Amino acid sequence: MKKILIALSALILTAIPVMLNSCEEDNSEQCDAWAPYLNGMETSYFWDQSSEICSQYKIALETYLEWDCDNLEDDDFKAILDSLPC
Repeated sequence: MKKILIALSALILTAIPVMLNSCEEDNSEQCDAWAPYLNGMETSYFWDQSSEICSQYKIALETYLEWDCDNLEDDDFKAILDSLPC
């Protein structure tokens, strides 16, 4: 399970630059402001998979989805969220 989460985190780390460039016009300022936090939480979770970091990462992902900042299918993000143990 840990290897899957590490691989998933690595995949997301490579996808973040693509996602950050695809925010909806209405939310682009919110997305641009939120992106560094999401990226930081993803990196933090990659190195420290404690429940506190996991919860913060989960909230960051949920917010990013709510603002429709992703360019991937929502199901992909939901799968990531569902795979988090928190």
